[in-house]
Amino acid sequence: MSILLAPGAESTTLFTITVQQSGRRPSARFAGQRRITVPLNRLQATLRRLRPNGDILSVARCQNMGDQPGFLNPVPGTASDEHSAAEPPSASEKAEGPDSKEVLTQSLVDLAVESWRFAWRFARLLQRLNAGRASRYGGQLHGFREKLKEALRNAGMEIVNVEGRLFNSGIKATPLNREDFGADDTLVVDRMTEPIIKGQNGVMHEGTVMLKAAVAPSVAAPAEETARAAPTEPISDPKEILTKLLVDLAVESWRFSKLFGHLLQKLAAGERGRYRGQLSWFQEKLSGALGNAGMRIVNVEGHPFDPGVAATPLNAGDFGADDALIMDRMLEPIVMGSDGLVRMGTVTLKKVKS
Repeated sequence: MSILLAPGAESTTLFTITVQQSGRRPSARFAGQRRITVPLNRLQATLRRLRPNGDILSVARCQNMGDQPGFLNPVPGTASDEHSAAEPPSASEKAEGPDSKEVLTQSLVDLAVESWRFAWRFARLLQRLNAGRASRYGGQLHGFREKLKEALRNAGMEIVNVEGRLFNSGIKATPLNREDFGADDTLVVDRMTEPIIKGQNGVMHEGTVMLKAAVAPSVAAPAEETARAAPTEPISDPKEILTKLLVDLAVESWRFSKLFGHLLQKLAAGERGRYRGQLSWFQEKLSGALGNAGMRIVNVEGHPFDPGVAATPLNAGDFGADDALIMDRMLEPIVMGSDGLVRMGTVTLKKVKS
């Protein structure tokens, strides 16, 4: 659900806040997830109002109001469309196929942003379970973050970390709590809430940050950082490479989300609700990133096993030739595209009880 609040005259940037209702207010008007679109000058007040009543899943920047004629009228669209207020695509954009370099690049950036944020939520869940860096889950979190960096690096991009830096106009990120401080306050970036992704030709995705007052004089960091992510070899087929990188990251993100779901079972039943909402949100975003590129994940768990299925069974040797088998668990998903199979999955089998 999208609600557009009246903007102030000085505000030109819109943000969409996605909230998971916590259920702490029995009389809450909305159940489940809802989206609220607000201008920058109303952002902090809205966040403060929402925090006691639910878990804020994301804060995403929309396009500028000045580029949207009639922005006070909600644009029809699906409930899951974060950019429902955006202009309709031009004829050239409509003609652009899902496997174009631009679409694949944007899908990879979108998935990288959501994966980065989901990894942060995973870290918060580990803190809740008192299972930190020393645990095997901490190692898996570190491994996932490294694979995310590698996928971007191979595409000529990188995540720029500005936490602890003096905040200035050179940092390509929107501060979510700037109005909490005075105009003359010296501020540093306390936490990145959405990553900055930089490519060879500049910033691919501007992030969002939370600020704090500097406790001591700081030396301003350079306004720009040199991207270290240039490929070491010429890219002969950018679309093929981008497709592979997107699929690789999607598979790793899918597996990481399965681990997140496994960890939820360690929480008390009453605490799982908001974390389950975060998991559902990430899975939706994963499907959306692949869908924009003309691909989808196929889940075959619980289906009868057939030798022709597009998944490799890891324990087929444990059964006889006449045993009736089903696919018990997917370890890697099947990825399908508009032209057929993109990547085979892996599964474990179990015997059907007679």
